Amino acid sequence: MFSKKDVQQLANSTSYQRGQSYFNSGSVKKIKRTGNVFEAVVHGSEKYDVSLTLDKKENIEDYDCDCPYDYDGACKHIVALGLTVLDQTATGKIKQDIAQTVDFEEIKNPKIIFTQSFKKADDSQKI
Repeated sequence: MFSKKDVQQLANSTSYQRGQSYFNSGSVKKIKRTGNVFEAVVHGSEKYDVSLTLDKKENIEDYDCDCPYDYDGACKHIVALGLTVLDQTATGKIKQDIAQTVDFEEIKNPKIIFTQSFKKADDSQKI
């Protein structure tokens, strides 16, 4: 898994410090993991959609934010998401998306697999 140092290296010092403040204040909301992609909404002066993509070794491969920041490195919203992912992954608060935990090509009885998976899912994962 990537580290705080990796997140710090994505951004300039100002963006990193501001991102730390967003992380500390709990500004990262609705975090979701689908495979190797983490998505969230970061509340700042507005709400921004942010994503982090990890490679197979769980290092940061790519990131995206719909804020207007276009300067040196990653924005504060990316930093806040990265720090939140590290924190919540360590504490087990981020769960993998249920659709990614089932290999549909190997299913022999989809009804049984779906029922078992549905029972394991928390309410936020159910439609």
